[in-house]
Amino acid sequence: WGRCGGRGKRQRKTAAEMLDVCGDILSQIMSDPEAGPFLSPVDAKAEGLQHYDAYIEHPMDLGQVRRTFDAGGYGTAHELHCDVIRVWRNCLIYFTSASARYAAARRLAGRFLGAYRARVQAPRHQGMEAFTHGNVWFGASVKVHWEDDHQWYTAVIDDYEDRGGGKHVYHVIYDQDGEEE
Repeated sequence: WGRCGGRGKRQRKTAAEMLDVCGDILSQIMSDPEAGPFLSPVDAKAEGLQHYDAYIEHPMDLGQVRRTFDAGGYGTAHELHCDVIRVWRNCLIYFTSASARYAAARRLAGRFLGAYRARVQAPRHQGMEAFTHGNVWFGASVKVHWEDDHQWYTAVIDDYEDRGGGKHVYHVIYDQDGEEE
């Protein structure tokens, strides 16, 4: 999404550099005072959260993301991004919109996604050139190929922007992990 000014095209960062940027973003989010409830696993029993395990199939917390990152467990920025999104997604699934934890998750998710979009270059996508563009595709399920990991991902088109001059931008949410791009 972001473009840098200056001469010529922006140099693409390597996958390792983008992963390091994600690690920096993660550190910033974890140091936020509102991040406290997300730094360690939810202890449903101690917090009196009834049926938490029935709603949340894949628990995730920022501390686990940090440990996995520090241990070299992520191969791409996308993998780390997916786990961070899972933290927010789990919170938004279980807690009501009136709760402080829900509100904190929304704010922190916004900060994380904003920094991710601004600082991490999305992998180049393939297969969209012969595509009729427009907002008629809202809600449509599409397959998106990521060059970095050579995988196809199912996503839903959530927003569209015609930037003129033949440039079109689609915002998608990936079905398998809730990731937005």
